[in-house]
Amino acid sequence: MRSLRARVSASVLRQPHLPSRHSKKLGFCSRSSSGALDGDESVSDPNNGLKWADEICNILRHRKWQDFLNSSSDIRSRLRPDVVERVLLRNQVSDHYRLLDFFNWSEKTMGCPPTLASFSFLLVSLSSSSMFGLARVVAERMLRAHERAGHDRILESVAGANAKLGLNAVAFEILMDVYVGSGRMDDAARALHECRKVGLAPGLRFCNSLLGSTLKVNRMDIFWKVYDDILGVGVEPDVYTFSILINAFCKIGQVGDARKVFAEMERKGIEPNAVSYNSLIGGLCRAGAINEAVVLKKKMEEKGLVADGYTYGTLVNWLCKAKRSKEAKLYLNEMQSIGLKPNSVVYTSLIDGLMNERDVEEAFRIWREMGEAGVQKNRVTYNIIVNSACKIGRMKEAQELLNEMIEKGYKLETLTYNSLIEGHCYTKNALKALEVFYEMTKMGIPPNVVTYSVLINGLCRNGESKLASGVLQAMDGSPIRPNAVIYTTLIAGYCKEGKTEEAQRIFNKMPGSGVIPDVFCFNALINGLCKVGKMEEAVACLKEMVQRGLTPTVYTYGPLVHGYCKAGQMDEADGVFEDMIARGLFPNEVIYTAIISGHCKLENMTKAFSIFRSMFAKGIVPGVQMYSVLIHGLAKIGKMNEALRIFAEMNEKNLAPDVYTYTGLISGFCKQGDMERAFHLHDEMLVKGVYPNIVTYNALIAGLLKSGDAARAKEILGNIKENGIKPDNWTYTIMFEGYCKLKNLSEALMLYEEIVSEGIQLDQFAYNALIHGCCVEGNMERAHELIQSMSHNGFAMTTCSFNTLIGGFCRLGKLQEAAQLLDEMTTKQVVPDEMTYGTLINGYCKTSNMQEAYRLFKEMQERELVPDAVVYTSLIDGYVRVGSMEQAFILIDEMLHKGCKVDEAVCSVIIRALCLEASSTKALMLYNEILANGIRLNKVLYDQFIGVLCSIGENSKAFVLFNEMGKHGIDPEMTTYGTLIQGFCKAVDMDKASGLFQKMIEKGFTPDASTLSVMVDGHHKMGNVIEAENIAKQVLEKAACGGNS
Repeated sequence: MRSLRARVSASVLRQPHLPSRHSKKLGFCSRSSSGALDGDESVSDPNNGLKWADEICNILRHRKWQDFLNSSSDIRSRLRPDVVERVLLRNQVSDHYRLLDFFNWSEKTMGCPPTLASFSFLLVSLSSSSMFGLARVVAERMLRAHERAGHDRILESVAGANAKLGLNAVAFEILMDVYVGSGRMDDAARALHECRKVGLAPGLRFCNSLLGSTLKVNRMDIFWKVYDDILGVGVEPDVYTFSILINAFCKIGQVGDARKVFAEMERKGIEPNAVSYNSLIGGLCRAGAINEAVVLKKKMEEKGLVADGYTYGTLVNWLCKAKRSKEAKLYLNEMQSIGLKPNSVVYTSLIDGLMNERDVEEAFRIWREMGEAGVQKNRVTYNIIVNSACKIGRMKEAQELLNEMIEKGYKLETLTYNSLIEGHCYTKNALKALEVFYEMTKMGIPPNVVTYSVLINGLCRNGESKLASGVLQAMDGSPIRPNAVIYTTLIAGYCKEGKTEEAQRIFNKMPGSGVIPDVFCFNALINGLCKVGKMEEAVACLKEMVQRGLTPTVYTYGPLVHGYCKAGQMDEADGVFEDMIARGLFPNEVIYTAIISGHCKLENMTKAFSIFRSMFAKGIVPGVQMYSVLIHGLAKIGKMNEALRIFAEMNEKNLAPDVYTYTGLISGFCKQGDMERAFHLHDEMLVKGVYPNIVTYNALIAGLLKSGDAARAKEILGNIKENGIKPDNWTYTIMFEGYCKLKNLSEALMLYEEIVSEGIQLDQFAYNALIHGCCVEGNMERAHELIQSMSHNGFAMTTCSFNTLIGGFCRLGKLQEAAQLLDEMTTKQVVPDEMTYGTLINGYCKTSNMQEAYRLFKEMQERELVPDAVVYTSLIDGYVRVGSMEQAFILIDEMLHKGCKVDEAVCSVIIRALCLEASSTKALMLYNEILANGIRLNKVLYDQFIGVLCSIGENSKAFVLFNEMGKHGIDPEMTTYGTLIQGFCKAVDMDKASGLFQKMIEKGFTPDASTLSVMVDGHHKMGNVIEAENIAKQVLEKAACGGNS
């Protein structure tokens, strides 16, 4: 026969019998709280209820109480929850097992649960008798039966029972434990708070349990309330409490407070245990204080505590995340040396860390060691190593690991396939990535948004935006909807390929797919449009972006600044730059570098330096690149002293010049022909460990050839080859152009043969340079051979190539062949440019075939090609040559009115025409052009034009030009003085004439008879007889000298 304890336990653990379908007829009730139903006899007559409670208490004193109660139909029929409550309240039964049996019997007999007060009194009674297991079951039943009563009422009921029985906090502890077990942390905290209200102090074990449980489920809001209540009831924290507190502070990132708690423990004489140390070590690692965590681990061991798997696992994990895998590996070895077996988490952390640091071989060695050590490689471990292998492009190993997973029966998941797709994209095998994508869908593994994002991104990066667009279309038939990130990726991909129309099509499709373009999407499109020079569309995009309420960023404005700078539209670039600053955005160094570089390219160094200096006011410190841009800009316009000053400033700021910096300076000195300083900088570079590149050597070679030192240029070309620097096509173009300019075509052709024999592929610019050299030398046969070779190597004849040949034939006077080339251009759909027509027009003008020259002049304008000053000069010169002055003057007038750039060469032709037939209108127009544009003429042209101006009575303007000569350091000849003196004498302006006459004598010139004669006539006309007689004497003396001679 089972013991009474066993029977009672079984009774409690059984679910109470539910009332039968006849229970209503018997008057059984169902209650939701304490008290009887309306109409209850015991309620209408309280003495009756007390009577039955007394009777039941008497019966319960007997061993066979259950038989008596079952045999009494009166008691059973009058049994109500309030009667049961009174029986329990009387507390006259010392046998708590019997009391529990009665409680269960009454619930079964009534068909409804006892009152909340009954449960509370029973819970408190059992708790006080140390019947904790049974008390817990009663607590669980109470919560189920009276859920609707609300937890505040339950707590009040338990508190009331506890007060009446005058016991302790054990019932509350059990209730807290039940709440924690069912995950009801709020109610557990309320139970503790109720304890505090009634002045009871729960045991420390229960407090720690509640504190630890709320931390475990990350209910930090409750955690701190619980901690306050623990302190409020006077419970003294122990090592476990402090450990939990340390862990809590670490969890919320307050490592400083965790340190303080740790120190408080030691101050109070509570020795931290392994859990305390591990909690703080974990917190320190998460906060990035790994070195401190390592020190704490040593301190832990010095205190006699043994680091466990958690300690080592934490350190290994965070050292690997901090890219300190070598140190992590030492801890793995240490674990093994003290007999701790690393688990899969430790091995996985180390493998992942080694892979991220590209120590692939060591990662795979640890992977093998893991297997040899008998550590189970789970799916997570496999996924991590497959993912890591894919990230670094080790696709062969990744595939082997995948096969191993399949063999071991691991189910492949979306994450695994995502890694494979990303890996194939990384290794530029986009088609294989697409194949893997189709394989996963075929196997029923659903792609997620990451799958689509990774695949589209990979295809776009590999120049397969069209395929990526197909993947986007495939998403339309799937439950995964594309997001703004995916659309942005595809837009950026098309832009990268220069297919901005497709990018705009995708962009315009977004709203229809329910995706609103964000800032990143607009930025991608603006960047693409700017790269292909579609600046108006890019600006329209910016305006639309703002209209939609999106705020442009630095990355919105950056491409616009770059785009305008690249196009040389610096006014627009400045406007965008200023708008950016007005919006409160601070340009970064890249944007500053772009706009400064743009101004430098247009030789606007004043503006470039203004922007450069403004950077300092905004707290942006220029780097090497920006200083280099300024140096290049200054070197380009020949301001080498200023460039060296910037170079010195750069060194003062401890910024190390790079190859780009030095190349800018070297290029500048080479252009000036100062090869000594250029090579000095070259040697300085080498001393400082900055190695010249091919651009540097191209500058030196060009400088040497310009200065006529072809032998040294050839020597440098040989040296750089020996030093492993590969010459580029620009190197050979420079060599060809240099040799040809030095009239050394044979050397250029020898170099060409050498290049061809080495199998080096030249580009069309190198070919054109050599062809041009042949044409200049009149070697048209060899020029044709080079053109055939160029064509054989896949380079079609370009406008530049045709222009070179046309120029060659024109120089040889073979205009028929040159004209045939123009026809051939039309046949081959090569568009002639201004140079094509200019060369032919010049050729025909030199042979005085003005009819054909003028026909070509009209034809080029019909093709919407604008004639420049060179074309006009050729025609004017031609018409002057054939004596057609009227046509020459018409063209002069047209050229000046069209604003063609006038230079010395143009002036020479116009002055020549004016010398043959003076035209005051044209002369004055040219005069204004010369002064307005600061054109500097040579001595002969000044002399000729002064003569023209004097001939039309514009002596004052002639005198201005005379003074301009002096400003330019040109000393007038005696003929110039004579022309001006004659002009002023003719106009009877004898003051000016006399002044010039005196200055001429002071300059050491002896006036000729013509000048003296005109001076005499001038003074006679003015009535200056004495002056006239003095000069007349000089005329006679001059004549006598001439006669004697």
